[in-house]
Amino acid sequence: MPKPSFEEYKSGHAVELGFNDPRAYEFNLRAAKLSLVEGGFVTRLIAVLNGIREKYGHSMELLFFPPELREIIWHVKTYDSVVDKSYRINVIRNRNYPDEPEDGWINSNNIYSRLNDLIRTRIVCKYMDGPKFIDGHLRIFSKSEGIDYRSEPKGTAAGYYAWHFYFRLNLAAMIEGNIVDTPFWIELQITTQLADVMYILTHELYEKGRILQENSDLSWNWDPYAAEFRSTYLGHGLHLLEGVIQALKDEIMPRSSTSLVKNDSDADSVEK
Repeated sequence: MPKPSFEEYKSGHAVELGFNDPRAYEFNLRAAKLSLVEGGFVTRLIAVLNGIREKYGHSMELLFFPPELREIIWHVKTYDSVVDKSYRINVIRNRNYPDEPEDGWINSNNIYSRLNDLIRTRIVCKYMDGPKFIDGHLRIFSKSEGIDYRSEPKGTAAGYYAWHFYFRLNLAAMIEGNIVDTPFWIELQITTQLADVMYILTHELYEKGRILQENSDLSWNWDPYAAEFRSTYLGHGLHLLEGVIQALKDEIMPRSSTSLVKNDSDADSVEK
């Protein structure tokens, strides 16, 4: 059975899965974001991030851009983007289609606990080793808070590079008419200055491409005037340039390895 187009999915199966009214979703995300911002977690997170600046390199000015985090701006995924992502999971990546994926259908009730980027923010570092450095210390922070977490480095064929860190926090949401504590995944995209510039310029192209990628025409790989060509290969080229800059920085300003947290066993040893 051929897989439906996004438009066919949106008007058919998506409606059956409850994606027919954005109002409940928008209400829940406003409430969840407010609960996140007004709770003490964000204040403690900012304090930890600013506190680790002195452990990075020889200057507190070298880790973040700008050098000090005064606040964190949280973004909420739009309802249209949620339906888009449900299509990619339920259809595009679903090898069992038309049967449900191995983990079950993504529907309007389980999106809050299943999708990992409904509430997200971006943290920008000056150098290429900053995201991994921050990741290690966020694992220590998460353990001290007693919350679930996970993280992964991102590098895509489209030239997107970042480190993604996820906290799981219980926030209130209305599910089937009842207000219940729901485990939301909160996403921190930790990236670099040059990668952040490319993200801002090309995010719309990247999002569009994820829907079309299965049947996309790859002729743009040979068209230097195509937006996809320029954004993709410039992204990879800038990542290479950041690696060269990082190597030069480390030669000029070597940093003690004791300031690095490489894995969970390192995090345990630092905690002790």
